[in-house]
Amino acid sequence: MKISSLRTILHALNNNNIRYLIVGGVAVNIHGYQRMTQDLDLVIQLMPDNIINALTTLENIGYRPGIPVTKQDFANPDIRNQWIETKHMEVLALISDQHPETTLDIFVTEPFNFNTEYQKSDIVQLDQNLDVHIVSIQTLIDMKKSVGRDRDKDDIKHLTWILESNNDKK
Repeated sequence: MKISSLRTILHALNNNNIRYLIVGGVAVNIHGYQRMTQDLDLVIQLMPDNIINALTTLENIGYRPGIPVTKQDFANPDIRNQWIETKHMEVLALISDQHPETTLDIFVTEPFNFNTEYQKSDIVQLDQNLDVHIVSIQTLIDMKKSVGRDRDKDDIKHLTWILESNNDKK
């Protein structure tokens, strides 16, 4: 993953008022446990206008779905549910020739109440003029518990230590 690509993606989303939350490995890193990650995982609020705007914005910086999916299909909850049921789809992977080292995974469901999580999300300044919404540590831990891969178990352990340390400072 290239930091310049990450900045490009997040600036584009912010500049177009996309409602999103950073989750996954990038969120783990931002919360304080440094580890390698190959992609940017996002939960985008799955409202049709937000989805269309997000996919158009990402298309404008060179990202496209890795499979033949239209923006309109992804914005349709019935079609997304069909993909989940028949293809066991969890994320829509976006790829880019301009940013080949940085793939982008967009969740096909909101794994939590988006509005609630957005309100309690941490807002982190990654760069000058780049404030991003990152899912809370506890929600990130809960998400990782539902997956249970070895990588997630390691993340849970370290995120729990960070959460406990933060609570001790209060």
